[in-house]
Amino acid sequence: MTRLERAIAVVAGVAAILTLVVQILQWIWPTPLPLPISAQTLLIVSAAGLVVLVIIILLYTLRSTQLNTKSRWGLAALFIGSIAYSTWIGTQMRIGLSSCADYGIEIVSPQDGADVSERFQISGIYATKPPDGLVRLYSTSTDRKYHWPQDIVQIDPLDKIWKGNSSLLGDPPLEIFVTVAIVGNSGRILYDYYWKNGINDNYWSPLEKITDDTEICDQVFVQRAK
Repeated sequence: MTRLERAIAVVAGVAAILTLVVQILQWIWPTPLPLPISAQTLLIVSAAGLVVLVIIILLYTLRSTQLNTKSRWGLAALFIGSIAYSTWIGTQMRIGLSSCADYGIEIVSPQDGADVSERFQISGIYATKPPDGLVRLYSTSTDRKYHWPQDIVQIDPLDKIWKGNSSLLGDPPLEIFVTVAIVGNSGRILYDYYWKNGINDNYWSPLEKITDDTEICDQVFVQRAK
């Protein structure tokens, strides 16, 4: 193995190991990690680093005359596994890297300025079917400083519509923006954390900030009917 190959292998290996550590921390950390770069970027680095590392090892070992057939098959399996891992990463990335423009998500009902009941349904249309769990609803304060997670929308692929439920029970307040958004990996962690704490403590403290991988697709103003 040349010096260049060794250097590339070391860099690729460190990238893969670093990202694996970050992923483990995200599994055990209850809120999004305060990282300077996104989890999606780390996943890309991990997948690329793993593939490069395995390719170098594979090329080096295939040149060796000291490997038996069994060892060569094992290395081939390692290479295929790395490709499969990268493909899985790509699938996971689809949610984290999506944008509203990809799906054409809009709110149809209620209309802007509508009076609604304590609990009401929100529905809308889309142009391209989004992945399950990607599109979620929030109640947003009129000053846009606070956000209360609501439903994960249900997609109807036949009619190309989506539906979800929301509430106006005083907290969130009686006048809000109904917000539909696509939510990435970090946003889903925070979203789930909100619901878990709310159910356990019966206290629904709003989010003061939505994550950078949460993109608002549409909003309408509604108020509680008198």
